[in-house]
Amino acid sequence: MALIIFFAAMVCYIHFHACFIFFMSREANFEDAAWIPIQPQKMSFTEKYAQGVWMAMANTFFVTFKFWRPDTVPAQWCETFFCVFEAIFSASITGMISAISVGEQSPAGKFVQRLDQVKEYIRSQKIDKTNLGLRAQHGFTLKYQGKIFNEEQILGELNPWLRQEILLHGCEHILKEVPFFQRNLDDGRNELLLRMIAEILDRKSFAPGECICEQGDSGDEMFFLLEGTVSIKVHGEQIGLLNEGSYFGELSMFADILRPATLTAVTSCQCRALRRHHLLEILQDFPDISDKLIEYYQTRMAIILNSMQAE
Repeated sequence: MALIIFFAAMVCYIHFHACFIFFMSREANFEDAAWIPIQPQKMSFTEKYAQGVWMAMANTFFVTFKFWRPDTVPAQWCETFFCVFEAIFSASITGMISAISVGEQSPAGKFVQRLDQVKEYIRSQKIDKTNLGLRAQHGFTLKYQGKIFNEEQILGELNPWLRQEILLHGCEHILKEVPFFQRNLDDGRNELLLRMIAEILDRKSFAPGECICEQGDSGDEMFFLLEGTVSIKVHGEQIGLLNEGSYFGELSMFADILRPATLTAVTSCQCRALRRHHLLEILQDFPDISDKLIEYYQTRMAIILNSMQAE
């Protein structure tokens, strides 16, 4: 839009400049050397305007074959003003083109380009006017938040401690509440555990109505809900809701059992996911966590069995 406005302003400026050149020359009875052989008195209106536009373009873009040189004093002062103004104008054009080029490579520019590709893909699948198409577009927007950047590259250039601190910042409040991540040992490594976990978590974004995990599926990851609301359904019947600060999917990750429920995003959700093989890597450095995991799993399974027997 800015580019269209810019070129519209340029066209208006050239029109004004062309008219001004012809007006100043007419007031001087076309005494300039460039006007004498042309004999503008015999030109049609269209020819006069075309001649003025040509001279204005010659001034604006500094063409080397410009043949008009003002001879009268008023015309000389007029051209001095326009030449200075046009130098600034030409620099503005160069700056605008450079800004557009740089802007396309910026995170926001890359997001706009990628979003256009998503819209084209949605149209090609003929779902652009359906709820599915809107959800797909919203899911993309939710994932990138208006900017596309290489997070791995950015974080990779930081020292490990700072990188872990940044990643821990958004999920520390949840990790501290997870029972099997709470250590009883006073060895000064509790904070290190949380930072190592934060570093291996995967970012996950879900649009409203999007399924996070489905009942009966195998699962090798658990989720930490940073933002949003998630519904819990068993056999299609909603039995509860999870809000910010909750975590789920841990039983399937621990014991490699099928998902006992379907969890669906009610609102836009931001999550972090912990995969089983990443957890196993953590256990190698913190073997004391294994006992916590076993205790937690046995407690949860006992609750589930008691609930099933009560039904």
